[in-house]
Amino acid sequence: MKRREKCGNSLLELSYKVIMNKKVALINPPYREHLSVTYPVYPLGLGYLQASCTDNNIVCDLFDFSQTDLSDIELIKKYQLYEYKIIGITSFSIDFIRTAQFIDKMKTENNYIIVGGHHATQTAGILLKEFSTIDYIIKGYGEKVFPSTLNTK
Repeated sequence: MKRREKCGNSLLELSYKVIMNKKVALINPPYREHLSVTYPVYPLGLGYLQASCTDNNIVCDLFDFSQTDLSDIELIKKYQLYEYKIIGITSFSIDFIRTAQFIDKMKTENNYIIVGGHHATQTAGILLKEFSTIDYIIKGYGEKVFPSTLNTK
């Protein structure tokens, strides 16, 4: 499958057969090195994304790992992240290398990793070139693009 970068109202080209009846996870990644300078805040962007998916009859599980003490492997096992066919994860420049390491551990041959957020929007081409475990990038607001991507033929 060819990796693609899209923005605005464009659709990512994922096959209908791959997406139907598959589990979808939306993840706010751990901020381990920055816990002393961050405080718990609901991941509003992912909340909007989840609501948009719900409006389009797509069930998404939202995980906020921003304040966790668990290791990547402990999170993956505890929340059974290997069972998700589609994993959408937000990205921030301040901690992207750690997020990329988390993505590397979640990636399997049976799932798709879709990255969005501030960092992905600004550096989409670089991310797709340098991080082979990222399958797709959504630039800008994903509330329309993400659910339509999951429903496309």
